[in-house]
Amino acid sequence: MLTSGAFERHLRLVRLRHRARRDALLEALAEHLPAARIHGVAAGLHVLATLPDGIDDTAVAAAALEAGIAVHPLAQHRQDDGPPGLVIGYAATTPDRLREAVRRLVPLIR
Repeated sequence: MLTSGAFERHLRLVRLRHRARRDALLEALAEHLPAARIHGVAAGLHVLATLPDGIDDTAVAAAALEAGIAVHPLAQHRQDDGPPGLVIGYAATTPDRLREAVRRLVPLIR
């Protein structure tokens, strides 16, 4: 794979695929949940979105899971107090499904 160039082609395809997924997620969050703030660099396979104060991110994640949407509460990933938020993975989900998941997630947050 390395000597034939297949690995480089694979990496280019994966990067394009993940970029499209991340862009779809960010666009859906901006449209449906503009109060969320996105943190970090445009790399990796997850997005960190902080939410307005007063939202219980653990309860949101539990309700989302019951609705078939897997997100992780930021509270589970920190040692100190801080704003509520969600860690949202996008590597294994198509852009259309990500947009739909955000639309279905928003009512669980409000």
